[in-house]
Amino acid sequence: MVLRHARTGAKVFVLPESALGLLAPSVERFWTDVLAAHSITVVAGAAVIDPAGYDNVMVAIGSTGALFFWLLPSHVDGFCADVRAPLACLWCHSI
Repeated sequence: MVLRHARTGAKVFVLPESALGLLAPSVERFWTDVLAAHSITVVAGAAVIDPAGYDNVMVAIGSTGALFFWLLPSHVDGFCADVRAPLACLWCHSI
């Protein structure tokens, strides 16, 4: 879907929370390589595994790599540990 719309000239894509799934280095590299070929950026939610469980993250991925601009520990899939609101809602609220 992203590449199909990129062919029409779109440069920035916002995908739903958890669209990237578990964000491992191999997943980041896949997206970075694909996006570099098209000069586009994807903003999406993902999960990052750590020793305490996992964190919900909001990440922008482009040709130069990934920039994490929201990171919250999570105990329930899709919800923030302290706030219990979907991460995408919190990010939009913080703008």
